[in-house]
Amino acid sequence: MPTDLEQVLAASLRDRADAGSPIDPVPVMRSAVARGQRLRRRRRVAGGLVAAAVVAAAGVYGVAATQRGAPVAGPRPGASVRGSAPASVDLALLPAAATASALARPELVGTDPRVVHFSVDEMAAASWLSRWHVTAAYESADIQREDYQAYVAVSRDAAALPPAESFLRAFGAVTDPPVDVRVGDRPATLTVGRLRPTARRGPASPDPTAIWSLVWQPAAGLWANVQVQTTSLDRALQVAGLVRFDRAKRCALPFRLETPAGSAVAECAVTLSADRGHIFGQGSLTFRDGTGTRTLTVRASNNWMHAGEFPRDLKAGGYLVDEDPHSANWTMTVKDMYVDAIAHGAQRWPYTREQVLAALATVEIARRVEDPATWY
Repeated sequence: MPTDLEQVLAASLRDRADAGSPIDPVPVMRSAVARGQRLRRRRRVAGGLVAAAVVAAAGVYGVAATQRGAPVAGPRPGASVRGSAPASVDLALLPAAATASALARPELVGTDPRVVHFSVDEMAAASWLSRWHVTAAYESADIQREDYQAYVAVSRDAAALPPAESFLRAFGAVTDPPVDVRVGDRPATLTVGRLRPTARRGPASPDPTAIWSLVWQPAAGLWANVQVQTTSLDRALQVAGLVRFDRAKRCALPFRLETPAGSAVAECAVTLSADRGHIFGQGSLTFRDGTGTRTLTVRASNNWMHAGEFPRDLKAGGYLVDEDPHSANWTMTVKDMYVDAIAHGAQRWPYTREQVLAALATVEIARRVEDPATWY
């Protein structure tokens, strides 16, 4: 019986073959990797988290569930249980933003798509994947480590939390009724979620870890949601205590381009990873037009292996571009980057070919892709 991954690959290849176009392995690979990361989250954490739950390190302090003000040793990486997994590295690399933090100016959250108004550097400093995402409704970070996984989101609107991309909602977790707890001296709501049984992991072999979701107000006008996949509430509270709401970071990217006419930057996302020394994984900018009904997402992925290089029919400035005949999707390679543009909207072609090619023609890549200090 074919696996889900085999079906994804087969469907992608059939679409390209039916169109009579060259088979571009990068989108196929991206779909496979995205699905693999979702499955990895479900399967990988149990052994590592059990081992790491007893690990303590001096000098890092979290928040306690019952003892107000008492220092609690913060989480540190435990032994790896994923033999071939990438090693954890320091991914706390986003440059500081010259603007007020969420704690100082809660009203700024979500107003600048190039700024993350909080910091998760303590978590990302020993991770194998870290992702930041800024939207008008919320700002978020997703940290994948050997000893736990954490999702953090902040918003000015409690109704925006938890976002659809959060662990609880993305995994479709089965949740217990919410209960009242405290994060430091702040009242909070705790919801515990568990992954739904699957054919492979039936009810007789439950996952010993859970998703502990905490929602509270770090300050008036500011809401936070921290979700931690781990083994206990105490551990989840330790991790939540590592979020710094008094710092701001730039959603920096190793590429830039001109904003399409009549549009504005609406979202920014960047993913760093421990992949054979190539810390940049993927980044994107989403542009939205003045009506709010059309978006154009331009995404760049690290392509240090130079995949997806084949003859392309269209030109965007000095770049050669391929157009997917079935959707509003264009791709090109620039130096060590694979760049694609995806248009969304009520119409089949929300942005015209000319508009997209004009935008892609302005793409510039940072001189040192692996050095966030040089990013835009």
